[in-house]
Amino acid sequence: MKILSDSQVKSDLRSTTIFKTFKSEDAQQQIRLPYVWKTGLILNPDALIQAWYEKNDAYMAIIKDWKSELPYEKSSMITLKDYAEFSAQLVLKRAGKGLQYEVWVENDKVKIMYLITFFEHTDSFSQIIFCTRADYYDSQKSEFQRYFKTYREIEI
Repeated sequence: MKILSDSQVKSDLRSTTIFKTFKSEDAQQQIRLPYVWKTGLILNPDALIQAWYEKNDAYMAIIKDWKSELPYEKSSMITLKDYAEFSAQLVLKRAGKGLQYEVWVENDKVKIMYLITFFEHTDSFSQIIFCTRADYYDSQKSEFQRYFKTYREIEI
C-alpha cells in the first residue's frame, strides 16, 4: 500500500475533516479517507488497500477480482450482479447471517456490520468493504457511503 505524503493531504471542502489518499501498490486503485485512518492492520491478505480507524473500530478493504480468474464456466460473460451475488454468497458461507449489501456477523457475542459496494471495470470487478461494530454502524454508515464516492481505478 502506498499513502501519499502529507503535502498531498487536502481538506474536504464540505467539512473540516482532513482527508488523505490511500493507493494500491500499482497506484491504480485509490480512495480518500479521513486523516485519522491508518494502515498496518492486515485483516484480508487479498486486499489491495486496507485501512482502519481504531477509535470507532472501523475497517476498510478494497479487493479486485479478474473476470478471467473467477470460478464460472463463462467467466468473461459474468455480470456485475452475478459477481456481487457470488461474493455475497462467500460472505454468507463464512458469516451465516443475512445480506442486503449490508452483512451482519456475530462473533463471540460481538456484532459486526459490513457495508459492501461492488464495481465493474473492463476486465475485473472490485469490492470496497467497510465494517465496524454494530454499536458504531448507524453513526458511521453515511460516512462510509461518502468515502465510497472517492474510490477511483485507473484503467490501463
